[in-house]
Amino acid sequence: MLAALKKSARSWTVFKATAFCVALLFIVCFLRGIHTANPWDNNFFRAYVDSAVLADLDSATSSYPNSTSSLRYDMSVNITLKDRRNWLMRHGGFWFRGSAVTAFYNGTMLGVPDKWASARSSGDGPMKQARPSSRFQGTVAVYSSVAAELERERAAGTVHVRVRLSAALVSRLAFMPIQKFFTYRSYDCWLWFPPPHQGAPSVFDAGTRCWQAK
Repeated sequence: MLAALKKSARSWTVFKATAFCVALLFIVCFLRGIHTANPWDNNFFRAYVDSAVLADLDSATSSYPNSTSSLRYDMSVNITLKDRRNWLMRHGGFWFRGSAVTAFYNGTMLGVPDKWASARSSGDGPMKQARPSSRFQGTVAVYSSVAAELERERAAGTVHVRVRLSAALVSRLAFMPIQKFFTYRSYDCWLWFPPPHQGAPSVFDAGTRCWQAK
C-alpha cells in the first residue's frame, strides 16, 4: 500500500513538473511574440504585380529652335497586396483603406497618381488581400536626356517602368483585438517590357514582387 502511494506521488510530481514546463514554454513563446510583434513588419505584408500591359511608350521632340521633348504613354497594371502574418499577429486580416498607384519612367511621373479605394465600408470585415488596378494614359513633358534614354532602351529591346503602390492600412493583433494599428506603406515594383510596336501592346506577366520603398 505504501509503495503504491509513493508511486502515485511520484507520478503526480512528474505530471506537475511537465505541466509547469509546458506552461512556462508557452508563456515564454507568447511574451517573445509580443515583444517582437510588429504588425507592419516588412515580411508580413507583400505586394506583387500580377500583370501589366504597355500599349504605348514612345518619345517625341518638336522642331528647332523651340524644341521640346515629351513621352507618350498608355499602361495598365494589376497589383496584389497580401497579409502573410501568422496566427499570433493576425486578427482576421486587415482593412485596406485605399491606395494611390503612380507610374514612373526614369524618375519622371507618368501623369497623376491613380487613386483606388476599397469597396468595403468601415463596418465590413477585414481582408486577407487587396487588388488595386490602375491605368495611365497621356503625354508628359520631359528633359531631352529622358527621351534619349527611352530611345536607347527601345533600340536595346527592353524598356523599364517603375510603379509605386502607396497604401493606407488598418490592422489588429490576435492578443490585442481592441487596439487598432494604422500605417501608410509604399512599395516599388519594377516592370520590363519589349517596346510596343505598331499598335501591338506588350504584356508583363512575370508576377514580380514589389519592395518597400525607402
